[in-house]
Amino acid sequence: MCNKYYHLLSRDKIIVNLNHLPVNCNQLILITMAGGKINTGAITHVMMNLANYKDKIILLDLNYTLVENSKGVYPYTKELIEGESYRLWLVQALKQNKVIIITVRNKQWQELTLRCLYDATQWQPDDSYFPVHFEQGSAPSTKLKGLQSYVFPKYGNEPEKYLALESNPRTRAMYTELGIEACSQEGFRDILST
Repeated sequence: MCNKYYHLLSRDKIIVNLNHLPVNCNQLILITMAGGKINTGAITHVMMNLANYKDKIILLDLNYTLVENSKGVYPYTKELIEGESYRLWLVQALKQNKVIIITVRNKQWQELTLRCLYDATQWQPDDSYFPVHFEQGSAPSTKLKGLQSYVFPKYGNEPEKYLALESNPRTRAMYTELGIEACSQEGFRDILST
């Protein structure tokens, strides 16, 4: 039995697993508010069903997701990147997946970033997208361009193939609008620990 409570991004929907029901973590109860009334019903497909995440191509955010000591300091410098530390539990959890780092960090920092990542973890992603420049001033549009111009042509545009681990709520919403499952590293860790 699972005793964790999970919340969707939507304000009117909450997914919870109720301990007193004979269900496992992949069988959850959907509770919605409609006209001030609470409606419940069992659901068979849960957006955040990560039981099969090992079959997904992971779209991995760099800052605040893989990098555990992100400082939010821009522009990047060699010293800043060399001082980064990484979430080793996340690297371990994703070792069997095809992983694509998709970041807003500019292309000029790609080689140094990947070298520092390998030196610290002895792991490299299968691929990475570092943009030439920040698109239209936002992370979602920069990553959308990366998906459309680099990831989808190379790996396919079927949303069910992907799981995005992303720190930015607006970027997670962009992934969700495309039909790609998305969660924060905290949400992913909570689900793995159940």
